[in-house]
Amino acid sequence: MKLALCDDHQLFRKGLRQLIEDFTTPSEILWEAENGRDALYYIRKGMVPEILLLDAQMPIMDGEQTANILKSEFPEIKVLVLSMLDEEARILYLLRQGVRGFISKDIRPQELEEGLLIVEKGGYYFSDAATAHMLETIQSNKNVNEKEMLSDKETQFLVLSCSELTYKEIAEQMQLSFKTIDHYRIALFGKFKVKSRVGLVIYALKHGLVHL
Repeated sequence: MKLALCDDHQLFRKGLRQLIEDFTTPSEILWEAENGRDALYYIRKGMVPEILLLDAQMPIMDGEQTANILKSEFPEIKVLVLSMLDEEARILYLLRQGVRGFISKDIRPQELEEGLLIVEKGGYYFSDAATAHMLETIQSNKNVNEKEMLSDKETQFLVLSCSELTYKEIAEQMQLSFKTIDHYRIALFGKFKVKSRVGLVIYALKHGLVHL
């Protein structure tokens, strides 16, 4: 795996590098950067990683700005965010910028390697700690075909919930009352055992129900 690290804390980057160098999977760290501007400098010079481990909160250019530019200029780069955010709007924004998941900074080495391999293959990964912090809980029912559980309207609502639209705007686009939209929201929260819009989006991504 060709990786790159972007975080404004040098000691953290050093520790992360040591973890990665101990992986059983052959891995190479192309470069380290302390902000998004420096990361883009390396990438535009041709040092393009397969996966970028990106901190969300940095000076000069933060993770949100960086992810937005990467989606436009280098969509082939898979981004894993190194933060446990708790603001729904920021999490949804980053997911819409193509971020492949969130991992906590105290992640265990084995879990980090597992997550990187999943992302390398095109999947999404949310570390246990990051998911718990952001969502409180997400429970997966692996014995159920989620797509078969959804009506056409519920599927449309789910797709629109992964957009930047508010629930009121979703109601207008679907030409339904806000009360009906709220019914879909409650129903899907119950079906997927999630407690927030962020939980709904992450569940949908992890189970291939939508593609951003």
